[in-house]
Amino acid sequence: MLIITAVTLALANVYYNDKQQSLELEYGSDLLERLPMVIETMVTQGVSFENTVSETMPLQGYMGALCDDYGEVIWKSVQAKAFELKELCQQVQGKGSSALTIPVRVDDNKLFFAHVLSGTFNGIRGDFVALRDGQAYEQWRAESVEKALITVILFLVTAGVALYMTFRWAMRPLKTLETELQHVSEQKQVALNEPYPYELKPVVTALNSVMGENIHRSQRYRHSLNDLAHSLKTRLAAMNVVCQENSIAPHVQAELLSNLSQMNAMVQYQLKRGLTGQQALNKQSTPLLEIVDNLHQLLDKIYADKKIELDKRISKDDEIPMGRDDLMEVMGNLLENGFRYAISKLRISQLPLANGGVQLRIEDDGPGVTESRREQVFQRGVRLDEKPTGQGIGLAVCADIVESYRGEIRIEDSDLEGACFVIELPPVEDWWDQ
Repeated sequence: MLIITAVTLALANVYYNDKQQSLELEYGSDLLERLPMVIETMVTQGVSFENTVSETMPLQGYMGALCDDYGEVIWKSVQAKAFELKELCQQVQGKGSSALTIPVRVDDNKLFFAHVLSGTFNGIRGDFVALRDGQAYEQWRAESVEKALITVILFLVTAGVALYMTFRWAMRPLKTLETELQHVSEQKQVALNEPYPYELKPVVTALNSVMGENIHRSQRYRHSLNDLAHSLKTRLAAMNVVCQENSIAPHVQAELLSNLSQMNAMVQYQLKRGLTGQQALNKQSTPLLEIVDNLHQLLDKIYADKKIELDKRISKDDEIPMGRDDLMEVMGNLLENGFRYAISKLRISQLPLANGGVQLRIEDDGPGVTESRREQVFQRGVRLDEKPTGQGIGLAVCADIVESYRGEIRIEDSDLEGACFVIELPPVEDWWDQ
């Protein structure tokens, strides 16, 4: 658009200059055509410097003056009496041999076109200056500038609209492609189905091939992990039964059971890590209240003797930018920990972030977590307490899932005097950009 503007202004300037020169030439030619009539009138009537003879010029808008060798006006026609013609002689001095007219400005910058004849008039050497009023030319120039500006503005507006419409039309296939890719990311479709122009067909074909291979590989990966989990669990359970037989020495039995527990924890962690967080590749959100209600009913039965009061500061419209399975895994681990360590109160709330993301806060009135251990508890195999129950992988899996969504998880102090687990997630649109 800048190039079009520059070219348009340059062409308008060239046209204006050409028109200006053409009009100046027209004015000069007209003055030259009428000059013999002016001179003939002056010769027949004579030029008297005592004003005893008529000084009338024959044509309206034309006037004359005589300049002596000293640059002074020594005679003016009747039409020129209204003007002092200051500096006229200085502007035309030495131009007597020119066959063309020249523009001059006298008095209050008033424009005239002048033709100069050098010679001797009534015995006095000087220059006769024939003048034509340039008021019509000035008016034309002002009107031309205004018309040129209006024409240029209208042309640029029209060109801009045409360019915008052309750009929109040319970019429509890319907009369609963006929409379809968004639908794929939201799992509304699995491939690009719209008809695209010839230039985009190789790109669309390649994208469909990549997405199909990704879906196939993801399914195969999940099936392999499920098979592996079943095989490992069966064999670990069998080894655990064998190790508990009385024929094995107590210290050997304890060592074997400890190693089997560690192996089981490692297997469970790697399997969960592989099966969760995969949905971060897709743009989707999950209602939070539904997940919390389902987990609350289950945990209320497990920890019925504690009578935990769960304060849900969330509404049915609150959604978390996370896949359903991943959100279930994260909230299941955090709420289970909350019910386990809380004394009587547990609170969950959702807050908006300035960048458009969300913040989740799960707080309890339990013993809390010391600052020295707040980073360690998200590492595999580290538990909040030293009780033998649990494998120490729940919070590590939570951290992996949150990080896969470009989020952050941390522990703070709660005003309930316990621990506060804070999860901050960016808006869905940021996943696509990143």
